Amino acid sequence: MKTWAELLEELKEKEKQVRSGGGREKQQKQKQKRKLLHFERVETFVDSGSFVEINMLAETQIFEFDMRKKKILGDGVATGFASIEGRPVFVFAQDVTVFGGSAGREFIRTRFLRPRNKTYI
Repeated sequence: MKTWAELLEELKEKEKQVRSGGGREKQQKQKQKRKLLHFERVETFVDSGSFVEINMLAETQIFEFDMRKKKILGDGVATGFASIEGRPVFVFAQDVTVFGGSAGREFIRTRFLRPRNKTYI
């Protein structure tokens, strides 16, 4: 049985995996084009420190086209809630380094959460 410290270390490693998206090489190509990565775009867009990511470790639920073999933590989309000038918003940003930036399931989930919570996307 694993200790809490070991489980937390595993979680930190998985979070690093999510942040690496489609890989460092693809991220560096975006940087060379002077583009921000998806999580950097979110942090730039919302009030400082207000972004709370939800379902960071989500994986694709699509099984066509051999997607089971291509699972990537985070599903290539950062979703969560934040504030912009004090107003509550739901935020999503697609990671172009993962599957060319195609929208994952978490993007769709955000669209369903918005009306229920009376916030903006």
